[in-house]
Amino acid sequence: MTTNAITSGSGEAQAKRLERVYEEVAKLLQEPGVAPRLRTRPGRTEWSAMQTLGHMTEMIPYWLNHCRTLIAAAGPPPAFGRTPGSPERLAGVVHGASVDRTPLCASYTRQFERQRARSGSSPPPTAANEGSPPSEAR
Repeated sequence: MTTNAITSGSGEAQAKRLERVYEEVAKLLQEPGVAPRLRTRPGRTEWSAMQTLGHMTEMIPYWLNHCRTLIAAAGPPPAFGRTPGSPERLAGVVHGASVDRTPLCASYTRQFERQRARSGSSPPPTAANEGSPPSEAR
């Protein structure tokens, strides 16, 4: 029997989950009361919202490129990954800490739109076309 149901572990279900997260983050970043707290670190060893957004902007293309490599692999799975201290990972966090909210949010939106266009998903919400701020590494 054939079914069109989306299982929670399917690629389509994961893509929809990421899309929902993207939409929630974009909406939250537009709320006026949120802006003053974006650079505040919740704890000494925790990233601020802006640092996290900087990381997300860097992380999306990094991991999706690895996913494409893995999907295209004909033989044994290729080796990939990085450590928490990888320079490119931390550079995204530092970037998030050092730029204004609007350009960082716009960059996050562009990364998401690019990846969604590659996967053939629907266009992003317009509320996400605004901005958000950064902070430093954990």
